[in-house]
Amino acid sequence: MKHSKLILLALLGVFFFTSCKDEDPVKPAVTAPSFAKITKIKALTSVSITTAQTTIEGWGYSSQGAIQFNDDVKLYTFASDTKTDVYMLYVTNNVVFASSYANLLERTMALKEFESLSKECIAYMAGKTSLYSGMTTLNLNNTTSFTSHDSFSTHYETNIYDVTSCHESWKTVKEVVKSSFSAKDTEGTIKRAELMYIDVEIMPAGFM
Repeated sequence: MKHSKLILLALLGVFFFTSCKDEDPVKPAVTAPSFAKITKIKALTSVSITTAQTTIEGWGYSSQGAIQFNDDVKLYTFASDTKTDVYMLYVTNNVVFASSYANLLERTMALKEFESLSKECIAYMAGKTSLYSGMTTLNLNNTTSFTSHDSFSTHYETNIYDVTSCHESWKTVKEVVKSSFSAKDTEGTIKRAELMYIDVEIMPAGFM
């Protein structure tokens, strides 16, 4: 009889322990900040234009030709079959010193993409000493500049429906990352969200 009571108490103990365990709150998984797109376009810099072009064409993009950006810089453009995804390479002395990736999207999606690209820039610059600059233009002619992401973000969120273009950039002595949203050179509701990486150490003087 005593043996049966001990078994019963043991079973009750297991039941209550399991019940308490089931009621413990489940902690949400923490997603580490990602900057995969920055890593991808950064890999296109500090290499020859031939190497970068071969890489981009291997991703399925076609050359759209090159133009003389200024005396020292030539700009090469590559686009997807739908022309909605574009890579741009800025070249001096046959070496890519800056690259960018742009999406042509409906306005709401383009703004969301811009916000996502800014988060990538913030994650990439975490722990680095960088100089921030931001700017918004409302209704084509009302431009405001910012020296911190927080002040930019407050203004951006308050005026998001009137934003016609905006950008954020983070600069160190070695590199620059930049996110932007723009209605320039787009039609109707289609807008541009763009991410840019610049190798400052090989960038021609006066480019920025």
